Formats: sequence, C-alpha cells, structure tokens
Amino acid sequence: MGELTATVTIRDNDQPVPGLVTFESGQIPADSGWSNSGNKPWYAQTDTVYEGSYAFRSGKITDAQESVLVLERETGAGTGYFYVRASTEQDWDALEFLLNGRVLGKWSGRVNWTKFEFALEAGNNRLEWRYRKDSSTFAGMDAVFIDNVFIPEVPVVEPPPATKPTLVVAGVTAEGLQLTVTGDAATEYDVQFSTDLNAWSSLAKVTTDDTGKAVFTDAASAEKLAQGTWVEATGFYRAVLVADDRGE
Repeated sequence: MGELTATVTIRDNDQPVPGLVTFESGQIPADSGWSNSGNKPWYAQTDTVYEGSYAFRSGKITDAQESVLVLERETGAGTGYFYVRASTEQDWDALEFLLNGRVLGKWSGRVNWTKFEFALEAGNNRLEWRYRKDSSTFAGMDAVFIDNVFIPEVPVVEPPPATKPTLVVAGVTAEGLQLTVTGDAATEYDVQFSTDLNAWSSLAKVTTDDTGKAVFTDAASAEKLAQGTWVEATGFYRAVLVADDRGE
C-alpha cells in the first residue's frame, strides 16, 4: 500500500496575517478607518462565527431601516476577501457590498458562510457593507454577518541602504593627487587627511553626482610631488558623510 502525505498549516493567533481583520478583539479596530452609520451599528458577537470567537453582525434594525459598516482608508493593490452569512427575508431584506459606491455583491435569504473575493486598486478605497430591511416581515435571524476581512496593505517601501563611501587615488596630476569619492548619489562628503590615523583635518567638502561619484584634487600634495618628497612622507585620506541639519 502506498504512503499518504498531508500538509497541515497551523495559524498562530498571536501572529496575525497582515491585512486580515478577524474581529477577535470584540470591537471595530481602533483608528483603522472603520466606522458605522445608519439606524443601528454593527457589533461583534459570539453566537454566529466563521472562525475564532467573534464575527461582526449587522445592527438590530426594524422595518425600513439600515445598518451600514464602512471601511475607508488607503490600501494596496490585489485581491481582498471576506466571509459572509445571511439569515433574512428572501429577496426583500438584503446585504449589499459596495466598493467606492459600486455594488459588487448582494446576499439575501438563508446563505451559509461563503467567501467573497474582489479586486482592489492601490489608493484610497471605500468599502461598505449595507444591510437594509423593507417595510415589513421578519425572517430567520433577521441579520447578516461578516468575518475574516482581508484587505491588501500598502506596501512598505524601504529606503535603499546607504552606500559605504570609498575613496581612491585615481591619478597624479601637476595640480596634485586626484581623488575619487564613491558613495550615494547627490550626497555631501568631507574629504579628510591624516598622517597618523588619529588626528584628521578637513581638506574639502564634495558632493557626488547622479552616479554617486565626486572627484577632488588635493592641491597641497602638488608641492611634495614636485619636490619628490612624497615618498618620504606618510599620509592617509578618508571620506566622511556630512550630517544634515537634523544631525542624521
């Protein structure tokens, strides 16, 4: 008999999936763009859930009323989703899901937990879950539920790592030693000189071009080069990033 293999995925509830709202805090996430409107607010409850301990339920409205849950914020691009369940009067009482004012989905009657997916473009988006009742009749639990709402997050753009500056003697000219500094583009560096690697003096401040390079000629070295005494001396150069006004 052949072997059977299976892959098991274990979700650590202490490490939530970025962009996934599970309502496990028992309330609307604070300062995250969620809000309520209409006659009665949506609320967290434990009686009917898709996963975990909590799901969100529409407000306890009566005839000709509505309960609206809104999420309005900047999102990333990709596929969002949520799980939805309905227990309402068929066709007359319904949940509508709107994205930026356009109806993408509608549920009415008895609908077991189902996953609904939708496409999101990057930018500011308004998501709306609107439960409306007609002018008469109660049916089922007279409510709708959502759980595990996933919204793609805005990607975090990390700044490129700073390039460690390098300095080399690129050539010897009549004007002195020609030094090339290589580092970040459009960045200011202080070219310094030392005879013992302890005390350093500033020779000049240079700014790299768009390719990250700057050329500096040490005029003070010209006399030693002309006299042929350079080989008898010891000298060191270095390039140091110049801090901006904020001290960074």
